[in-house]
Amino acid sequence: MSLEAIELILIRLPLLRPFTTSFGTLTDKEAILIRAVDEDGLEGWGECAVAEDPLYSEEWNPGAWMILRNYLAPAALEGASSGIKGHPMARTAMEVALLDLRLRQKQVSLASHLGAVRDRIVCGVSLGIEESIDELLKQVDRFVADGYRRIKLKIAPGWDLEPVGAVREAFPDTALSVDANAAYGLEDADHLARLDAFDLDYLEQPLPKDHLLAHADLQQRIETPICLDETLTSPHVTDEAIRLEACRVV
Repeated sequence: MSLEAIELILIRLPLLRPFTTSFGTLTDKEAILIRAVDEDGLEGWGECAVAEDPLYSEEWNPGAWMILRNYLAPAALEGASSGIKGHPMARTAMEVALLDLRLRQKQVSLASHLGAVRDRIVCGVSLGIEESIDELLKQVDRFVADGYRRIKLKIAPGWDLEPVGAVREAFPDTALSVDANAAYGLEDADHLARLDAFDLDYLEQPLPKDHLLAHADLQQRIETPICLDETLTSPHVTDEAIRLEACRVV
């Protein structure tokens, strides 16, 4: 079954609650969806994970839309390589849509395709920076009561040790992690080391994304495993990060 059409869809949905990180506050979500259709009407879907503005990464929705419309969609319809450099999230969105369609054609689940060894996973939630610790505790309690087993807290300078400590004290048995979104520098190593007291699963992206050596230095100075997100832009960079021990494989 051949690929018949690719449709790009821009949607905007209001968030149930404002979501604040070190980058700022979001009140709605704008996203690009990709619909790939074959000659029999089967559909595959992908979502481009970029943001509305180029703050989280260099990619952003207007740019991703142009890359998808002008290069990736025409190349996919022709069964050819686009030949473009960079734009990994736009390319991934197209690849996911095409993979979803191909697996539906074969009637194969994504879990089977990836070689899954279990049929259930522990669900978690990421919570933004709140106006007060009391409000943060209220939100954590709500999600734990709903069955979420992992809690990730957004942190930033001025909102880290006290709120994380309060959550850990109130929920001593809940899997807890934090995400800094690159808000700190290596000069904050001693401060970040104080997070070790809270038995965190990991500290995500504490330093700027291209600071591999600094992350390696920081990991030597703290016990909490570093998790890299924005930094890992390719399999090559991921291999270098592991070899430099800029993060921990757990």
